[in-house]
Amino acid sequence: MPNTLCLFSSYFEHTSIPDYIRFYLLELRKHSRELWLLSNEKVLSADSQQFLAQNNIRLLLLPNKGYDFGQWYAALQQIDLLQFDRLILANDSCILFRSLDNVVQWFESSSLDYAGITDSLEDSYHIQSYFLMAGKKALPHIAYYFRINGIAEGMGKRRRKVIETYEIGLSQYLLSQNLSIGAMIRYEQSGLVPPRYNMALHMTGKLPLLGVPMIKRRFLTGAFGKEELLNFIYDTDFYLPSDLKRRITYFCRSISIMPPDWVLLTGKRAQTTLEERLQFARQLAQTHPSCIYNWIHLKDFITGWLALWRLFWLKKEPILLWDGLYWSFQRVKLIIDALS
Repeated sequence: MPNTLCLFSSYFEHTSIPDYIRFYLLELRKHSRELWLLSNEKVLSADSQQFLAQNNIRLLLLPNKGYDFGQWYAALQQIDLLQFDRLILANDSCILFRSLDNVVQWFESSSLDYAGITDSLEDSYHIQSYFLMAGKKALPHIAYYFRINGIAEGMGKRRRKVIETYEIGLSQYLLSQNLSIGAMIRYEQSGLVPPRYNMALHMTGKLPLLGVPMIKRRFLTGAFGKEELLNFIYDTDFYLPSDLKRRITYFCRSISIMPPDWVLLTGKRAQTTLEERLQFARQLAQTHPSCIYNWIHLKDFITGWLALWRLFWLKKEPILLWDGLYWSFQRVKLIIDALS
C-alpha cells in the first residue's frame, strides 16, 4: 500500500463520534498509513477516544473556520506532506454505505495526479471536494497552493469564497501546472445540461448504480434548508430520504452484498414517517401548484397530496383538487402501463 495520508474533516455537535463517521473512518483506515480526524473543538467521550486509539486515528480539534478546506489547511500546517506518496481528503458531508475499494482501485489504474468521485463545469472545470485523492506528483503543488492561499480573513463565513479559492481554484492551479486531473464519474457521462446541475446532488439516485459508494448525507437525513428544498422541487432525480434508502438497499441486494444498516448509519428508520412528510409538504405548498402536481404524478404521492390540501386550505380554490385528481389518474395510468 502506498504511504497514504488521509485527512477526514467533520463537524458534529455531540461528544460521541457518530456511527456513520466511525464506519467511514474504518474504511479509510484500510487505505491509509496515517489517518487524522479533524473536528470542531469539544471534549470527546471516553468511548470515542477509545475508538480512535484502537484504530490508530489521530485527532485534531480545530475552530470552525474555513469549512472543510479550513480544517485541511490547518492540519497541513502541522504535516510534512512531501513524506507521503498519496493524499486523501474526505469529509462527513457524505455517508459511506459500502467499501471504498473500487474507488481506490479506479484511482490507481487511472494514472491521474488529482481526482475525485465527480467533477463539475460550474464556473470553471473542477473536481468536487467531498472526496479527493492526489498522487505523489501533485503533493508539492497542493502543499504550495494551501500555503500561499491560507484561510483569508472572512473566508470562514463565506462559503462561496472557499469554493472559488479551493475547490475551483485548486483544480485550475493543478491544470496550470500540467498535472492530470479527472473524476470517476465525469460530467459528460451524466446527461445533465451544463453547467447548472451538480452531479453530487442532481444524480443522487443514479450515482450508486454507477459504483459510487457514498451519498450526500442531506438526502438521507432530510437536513435541507428551505431554499435547498425548493431548488429540487422540479428535479426528477430528487427523492425523499426513505426512497433513496430503499434504492440503495435494492442495489446492494442486486449485486449480492449486505445492504446498509440505516439505523446504525443515520439513526433513523428506513420508512418515511408522517412527520417527515408533513414537514416537507409545508415547504412544497409554498411553490407553484405545478410543482405539487409533479410530486403527485411522479414522486411521492402522499407528500404531494398533503401539500395540495395545505394549499387548498389557504386558497380555497376547488380547481386545485380537480387538478390533483387528474394527476393522480395519470399516476395510476403510469403504474398500469408499467405492469402491462
